[in-house]
Amino acid sequence: MSHLENLFIRIISALIGATILSLVSWYSGSKGMAWLCGLIIIAAINEYRRAAFLKVGSPLVFQAVFMGASALSFFALLNGNYVFEILGLVISLSLFLTLGLWTTKKDFSNEQILQSYGLGLIGIIYCAVFPALILKTLLLSKGLLWFYALLVIVFSGDTLAYFGGRLWGRRKIYAQISPKKTVEGCISGALGSTLLGAIYFYYFIPGIPLYITLPFGLICGLVAQSGDLFISLVKRVADVKDTGRIMPGHGGVLDRLDGIYIAAPLVYAFSIICLYFFNL
Repeated sequence: MSHLENLFIRIISALIGATILSLVSWYSGSKGMAWLCGLIIIAAINEYRRAAFLKVGSPLVFQAVFMGASALSFFALLNGNYVFEILGLVISLSLFLTLGLWTTKKDFSNEQILQSYGLGLIGIIYCAVFPALILKTLLLSKGLLWFYALLVIVFSGDTLAYFGGRLWGRRKIYAQISPKKTVEGCISGALGSTLLGAIYFYYFIPGIPLYITLPFGLICGLVAQSGDLFISLVKRVADVKDTGRIMPGHGGVLDRLDGIYIAAPLVYAFSIICLYFFNL
């Protein structure tokens, strides 16, 4: 498949995804979007399970424990009461560490057990805790506006990083993880997140000074690019091209939302701060 054909498929796939999000947002509002995001997040947890535990050879029962602990952590964080949210998260992690140990005791080396634990704990944080904050953002006052701020900052950076890398990319930024990513692409993406993020805030969530939205967009954009590199690392170790096939031209849920996940805590924290200081 040529580069132009792949680009065309990526654009069509992205437009279909954007249309679905727009329709759900229009007809169902924040709660409908939250339900859609919840289903997508559960699918992403399963994608991570397949990719992360592939090379380690973790037993299926251990993988099931990981799925259960991830789901429990995710739903616990949506309780609405911070005390119960923390308790739910701690209990789910405790159950994962306890049950995980007893499901790997046969025909599994100590190194494999520790590897499985490490991958599992990282997966719970990345695939359950971080995206749960997307839903918490959606359920805030002006939640949809904050949710779209997250999408604008991350996807604008992702798009401009892609084209900037294609046009001017020369120096590799992290060749051992992602050979195609360049310093020039990273800079283009960071500028895109900064400028388009600031423009979005100016028109849709006014009242936040420009000297705050500009650096926030920059930091958020760079963090999102780190999420992209993290999933690239998982795929490289697992020796798979994509985490899934749900979006033609993009791959799986994690392939498309890797930056969204890792940037979600920043947007959620920023929305809480703005609610407190600027009454937004």
